[in-house]
Amino acid sequence: ARAEGLRPLAGGEDDLAYVIYTSGSTGRPKGAMVHRRGMVNHLLAKVEDLAMAEGDVLVHNAPVTFDISVWQMLAA
Repeated sequence: ARAEGLRPLAGGEDDLAYVIYTSGSTGRPKGAMVHRRGMVNHLLAKVEDLAMAEGDVLVHNAPVTFDISVWQMLAA
């Protein structure tokens, strides 16, 4: 059930979720665009792979500039 007063999120699966910048193999930063569908699919796969359940604790130990930090922040 949705919390009282909150509106449903707008947007579609193919909308951009975030851009994370890499140093790139050339040393020149490059933005990697991640769409909502891919982000949600990855999060659900992590939850399943780790058999995460309500009440579990997830340690966030990755730097926020590293792509792993995204699932560590959002999977919980």
